[in-house]
Amino acid sequence: MAKTKYIVAGAIGVFSILGALAYLQYKKVMEYKLKLKGIKVRTIDKSMISFDVFLFFFNPSKIEIHIVEQEYKIYLNENYITRGSNGATNIIKGGETSEIGVNIAFNPNVIGKTIGSTWLDILLKPAESTLRVEITLKVKLWGLLPITIPVTKITTIKELLASKP
Repeated sequence: MAKTKYIVAGAIGVFSILGALAYLQYKKVMEYKLKLKGIKVRTIDKSMISFDVFLFFFNPSKIEIHIVEQEYKIYLNENYITRGSNGATNIIKGGETSEIGVNIAFNPNVIGKTIGSTWLDILLKPAESTLRVEITLKVKLWGLLPITIPVTKITTIKELLASKP
């Protein structure tokens, strides 16, 4: 009986230590860095604008993470424009930077009606046009433990056009 008590106490101690170490790695993962790598235009015409956005994702933890899903909601001047998603799994090793990407497509005619201005207005006054992107990354730590990482990026069209990856 006493021997069983010590085994149970030891097991609880081991699991407590493992839980604390896992929590510390989770905290590290949440210190990720996301940076724009570039944009590749696929299609521009009067009824469709389509482009790929590439981001650098830095994983500061020591554990490998799997980004299993990405979802992007895009707003221009606080008006919802479109969404993009990527269901391909990206594996990012601990302490490394990897590239992730998503395709964004929308009809510019519909957007012009939604935001109440033309694309020419936006391009002529890029400092006055605010772009907000809400990103949801669904991640698995150690390939098992699912977590969601929410990211919101806000910039102006002027800053976006001037940024260098």
